[in-house]
Amino acid sequence: MTAAERLRLAELLLDRDDAFGRVALAEAEIARLLPGVNFPLPPPPELPSARKRPKLKAKAGKSKTAPGAPEEFFLPPLLDGEDAWLLRWRDAAGLDGQSPVASAAAVKAMLLARQPQILSLATCRFDGEVIEVARELRQFEN
Repeated sequence: MTAAERLRLAELLLDRDDAFGRVALAEAEIARLLPGVNFPLPPPPELPSARKRPKLKAKAGKSKTAPGAPEEFFLPPLLDGEDAWLLRWRDAAGLDGQSPVASAAAVKAMLLARQPQILSLATCRFDGEVIEVARELRQFEN
């Protein structure tokens, strides 16, 4: 997966999280407008992510995760005053960069991808640009 594809994936995961948030807010507003009424909301449509897929057999010797990224990495939640997780990375050309990511799902997806290589994970305050690093969470193997 290229860096551009990874960024697009992160954007799509953020859009998905936003959509689920809007649904939750709409249902809460319905409940507020109709207190004590059991309003029968139709079930949500089937999501592609909920469909069962056949498991693919992994090739021997191939790891699904990026070097240093565990299969199940516990991502600490953001604390008060923290706006995003900060991923520091190195791309295939050897250039280093960093990206603030507000979605836990996007962070986990980026940790499991092969490129760019994730060097470290921190939390940060973010307002259009990184204001300050709040907590250093983990350094990954290079």
